[in-house]
Amino acid sequence: VDALFDEDGLRACGRFTAARVQSAQDPRFASAVSVLGRAFCGSDKTCPDPCYQWVYDGGPPPFEPLPTPPSAQRERWFTWLSRISLQWGLNRGGVYLLLDGHDVVAVSVATPPGARHAPGWWEMLGMMCSLGLPPSSDSSTGGVSQRMAALESKLKEVFAEESQQSRPLHVAMVGCDPDRQGQGIGSAMLRFLSEVADADMASAYLETVGVRNETFYERKGGYKLARRTTIKHGGDTLDINGGMAIMIRPAKTMAEKESKSPVPDADE
Repeated sequence: VDALFDEDGLRACGRFTAARVQSAQDPRFASAVSVLGRAFCGSDKTCPDPCYQWVYDGGPPPFEPLPTPPSAQRERWFTWLSRISLQWGLNRGGVYLLLDGHDVVAVSVATPPGARHAPGWWEMLGMMCSLGLPPSSDSSTGGVSQRMAALESKLKEVFAEESQQSRPLHVAMVGCDPDRQGQGIGSAMLRFLSEVADADMASAYLETVGVRNETFYERKGGYKLARRTTIKHGGDTLDINGGMAIMIRPAKTMAEKESKSPVPDADE
């Protein structure tokens, strides 16, 4: 993967530039936190991430913008989620940015092939000491921490299952600047992540929820539905459309890597 980047740690991705962040002291880190947090939080104009919307409020994700602008409490919670997720990615060497000039327009967090997925006790303690406990939420249903634990347990289970078959790249999070939707940014990030997987001749997989998201990852990233799984906590079950989709992009052979990629188009 190191060979993908030039001496400045950058890689051209069409009209964008990809970069790998290796430290929270990177001057672009604060922008990465903001982009990922806002992407997953949602707003009265953009949809929240469906998995973490279920974590925050329970019930079936609405797959539409929030009815009102997000509260300060909600924004703080998703900013915390973004920070701890990015720190988790930094610890594994799997935080990537997409830049438009100097602006961060997309962020991805991934587990490289062979890296440990779940944090150990010392790692978790270190992150909590550095970033603090999750802030209080204004969820109308409560149980945010319990649903988060249920989601994390399921993600760990899926990772163990996938790792039995190969050493995959796990695309844990992809978030694009909500103010830049429809400009081909998500497609460009997926193409770059494909290059990351191909550099190690590894398969890649991700989890998502909803027909629209599944269609996007299939069309733009070459991911195919492998199976679905439900996530449960008490009376809350994330089982819309049959549950969370596990989608896999097979490893590419050398001949496939050298073949010409299809012409990209804008995001849906």
